[in-house]
Amino acid sequence: MNTTLIGRSTEADRYLLFAKLDNARILFNLAKAVNFKEHAVFCALDSGLKISCEDAKCTQGIAFVHTDLFQEYSVKEDCVCIKINLTVLIECLNIFGSVVNSIPTALKICYEGYGHPLTLLLEDNGIITECNIRTMEADSLVNFEFDFDKIINKIIIKSEGLKEALSEIDVSNDIIEIVVSVEKQFLRLSSFGLIGDTHAN
Repeated sequence: MNTTLIGRSTEADRYLLFAKLDNARILFNLAKAVNFKEHAVFCALDSGLKISCEDAKCTQGIAFVHTDLFQEYSVKEDCVCIKINLTVLIECLNIFGSVVNSIPTALKICYEGYGHPLTLLLEDNGIITECNIRTMEADSLVNFEFDFDKIINKIIIKSEGLKEALSEIDVSNDIIEIVVSVEKQFLRLSSFGLIGDTHAN
């Protein structure tokens, strides 16, 4: 049995997973970023919380909150993974809305173990709301681990730029090609089909 602790309180002893976050918007924004399917796998690891969303075993989005961002974090096993409704999680995290320049909503995450719900306690200006999210057994996810020694290129791109480039190519074509140049440092997206070819640099 492994226990990861950051600022542990006696309250954490009751739970398999216990975490406190001063600003629930951190988890809200990350969960929203991978919200392309209704359900997700929610994992508590030694290093932090991971939310994985997968579609048809070919697309995977992962959001990760490192333990350093938590005011308190305790997990009693190496990996605690459950399947939850991601849409419900996002709605719960946004239960107080998003008022600009207001005091951030504090969040407490509790999970007792198999068969129990994932409990979120949100506190905003003295008002406390408890949300219990039904949990299921986690599905196995496709392992997209790559051999990092063989990676030739890495690209960091602003999402708006990628969105714009993707909107310029013809999605009705059968083939999409991605070209990355090591020497000239550019990215080209091309699509090829019966109607014609399109390119976006």
